[in-house]
Amino acid sequence: MKKNYFCENLKYIRSSLNISQKEIANHLKLNPSSYSNYENGRREPGIDVLIKISDFLNVEIDKLLTENLSNNDKFLKDIQNKISNDINYDEKIKDINLDMRKNILFELENKKRKCLSLINYEIPKKIKEIDNLIKYINLYTDQDVEISDEISPNTIGLKTNEKSIDYRPINLIGKVSAGNPCYAYEEIIKTYKIPSNILCPSKNYFILEVKGDSMNKIYPPGDLILIESTNLVNNDDIVIAIIDDEATCKKINFSPNEIILTPQSTNPIHQVQIYKDINVHILGKVLGKLSDYIRKDE
Repeated sequence: MKKNYFCENLKYIRSSLNISQKEIANHLKLNPSSYSNYENGRREPGIDVLIKISDFLNVEIDKLLTENLSNNDKFLKDIQNKISNDINYDEKIKDINLDMRKNILFELENKKRKCLSLINYEIPKKIKEIDNLIKYINLYTDQDVEISDEISPNTIGLKTNEKSIDYRPINLIGKVSAGNPCYAYEEIIKTYKIPSNILCPSKNYFILEVKGDSMNKIYPPGDLILIESTNLVNNDDIVIAIIDDEATCKKINFSPNEIILTPQSTNPIHQVQIYKDINVHILGKVLGKLSDYIRKDE
């Protein structure tokens, strides 16, 4: 078994950098007595603290634990340069006047908002566009285009031969509320056949009938909607959500510790619903009207 050099390495590096235990503890946002216990071997740090120490010293955790770093002068010099850069950075921040710091903070917040906008809105929008394009191309993958010159020696015709299409049975399992939540009974009411080439073979799907008018801008009451079984959804997706064992169809958005379900209705009675994220289970993502995929199987 390899010897654990953590305590010796920690003490050696700190002493070589001429940093007090209190200074390094403050930089790591640790209690000085806790840090002292780590360095003296009275207590072992948790993985989160170990990662903090590793990042601050720019030392891999494995090296910090299992290698005797006191014999490596180059290694110590690299650490000294890194720590010095960090301290200089801190001093530069302190030298900037208050107004300048406020301006920098404002710009950083703006950049953060733009990044969040990309993550929450632009990227999911592009992914949706790509998914639609993939779906469209897949629709035509089973068609061959041949050039034929059989009509006459001087005439070239374009002939499209359609191969036989495989279908996948998808079950209509009940109704879902487009108003207040309503229980979606997992009872197979009818089966529809959808071309396999527009569905992902590794994913599961089901069909529901919309009830109520809280989504009537998109799905009027009675519409059949195709749903992909998944709990991986993005902001502004239309989802089937389970709340207290009841199901509802709404547009979803996420905020810290909360899920926002928004109706898409011409009826002002329907309002935004906000739930704690632990109280909402995402059953699936609505892909669209069933009629956009296939007509009812006879």
